[in-house]
Amino acid sequence: MALLLAGCGSQGEDRRSTVDYNEINRRALGPAQEISPEPIKTFELTGIAPFTCVVAGEAHREVLFVATPSLGAMRLRGENVRFSPAPTNDPLPHDISDRFTGQTYTVDLFVDPQSETPAGPELAYYIGGMTVRDQYDRIVFEQRGRVECGAGG
Repeated sequence: MALLLAGCGSQGEDRRSTVDYNEINRRALGPAQEISPEPIKTFELTGIAPFTCVVAGEAHREVLFVATPSLGAMRLRGENVRFSPAPTNDPLPHDISDRFTGQTYTVDLFVDPQSETPAGPELAYYIGGMTVRDQYDRIVFEQRGRVECGAGG
C-alpha cells in the first residue's frame, strides 16, 4: 500500500511541476487591447524642447509620438498623454531616452544609427519606430518608419 501511495505522490508532484502559471495568467487576461495613437497637431509641438525625436506616422508630416529629454507625449482618444523618460543605457540622439513610462503604457523607441540622413544643421532622419506595451507588457501598438531627431520647434 505504501508503494502505491508513494507512486501517486510522485505523479502528482510531476503534474504540479509542469504547470505554467505565466501561461495561465496570460490566458486569464485575454487578448491585449490594441490602441490607435492619433496625430499630434503641429501647433502642440511648438516650443516643447530644444531637442526632440518624433515618430512619424503614415501620412506626410504626421507625428505619433514626441520625445524630449524631459517628457514624452502621445495623443489617445482625443487627449494628450504624457510619459516620463526612463533611465537608459542606449539613448537616442541628443541624450533622449529610448524608453518612456506612463500610467497605463510604456513606449520603447529605436533608431538605426546607420540610417542617419542629415536634413539640416541640427536635424536628421532615421529608420526606426516605436513599440507601445500595456501594463502587462503586451504589445498594443507598433509603428515602423521614419524618426526625426533634432532641434525642436
